[in-house]
Amino acid sequence: MFGKRVDIPLDSISAVGTSSLLKGVSVSSSSGRLVFTGIENKDEIHQAISELLLERQAKNKSNQQTVVKQEVSQSNADELKKYKDLLDSGVISQDEFDAKKKQLLNL
Repeated sequence: MFGKRVDIPLDSISAVGTSSLLKGVSVSSSSGRLVFTGIENKDEIHQAISELLLERQAKNKSNQQTVVKQEVSQSNADELKKYKDLLDSGVISQDEFDAKKKQLLNL
């Protein structure tokens, strides 16, 4: 109506809602809440933003799971190195090292 434009990065949006009374869409972020009123296609806009937020959430969850798997693999490698050091120093036998290696590598 007034020709103003507001750009809100998707990463900063925490919630989206609608208002039937004012034909509006509200967008919440850590900075506050913005309400856009007089929007004829408010339901379509709400749906589009909601889908983008769900995609972002799924992507973040997927990235977190990948990081956890990488950390587990690294800790197995670290533990295997410790056992190799024990083998080299004569604290454990070759058979004990081989058994632990198979256990750590799921062989």
